[in-house]
Amino acid sequence: MLALISAVKLHEAKKVWESLRVQKQSKEERQKQIDQLFKLIKGVIASLVFEHSASRFVQTAVKYGNSEQRIAIAKELEGRYIELAKSKYGKFLVLKILEYGNEQVRNLVIKEFMGNVAKLLNHKDAGVIMNDIYRDICTTDQKREILSELYGPEFRIFKVSSVVSKRC
Repeated sequence: MLALISAVKLHEAKKVWESLRVQKQSKEERQKQIDQLFKLIKGVIASLVFEHSASRFVQTAVKYGNSEQRIAIAKELEGRYIELAKSKYGKFLVLKILEYGNEQVRNLVIKEFMGNVAKLLNHKDAGVIMNDIYRDICTTDQKREILSELYGPEFRIFKVSSVVSKRC
């Protein structure tokens, strides 16, 4: 998977990540290093997130990056959040994105999980993420939608028809 990023770039990204992780530094210096790390990983994030050490680069970029960088990372991973939630190392990135992302980023992730709630709840890694989403992140409407997925298809059919009948 890491074939898309050269060994030199990967080594350089690891050095930047190590300096971010270990040293205490000013916000300006940290932002310069995050910008450098983001330039190195941009475009290959989807291939990095399933590896142990490389996924930490992306997690650090999400944690310390600015709003535009977080949105760029979230959009680059769009369509892969279910796979990430089930992954041994990817689940930590999903949690970081949900923790540090703004409302737009959170809604992007939650929207992707809708329709797969029951399957994700039964998975050992993804179930933890769904629990955190439901408890801490979801709006009231999103909580209702998650719960409606657990009741089965009949509930959704009658729920829609009851809304229509109230309008008449």
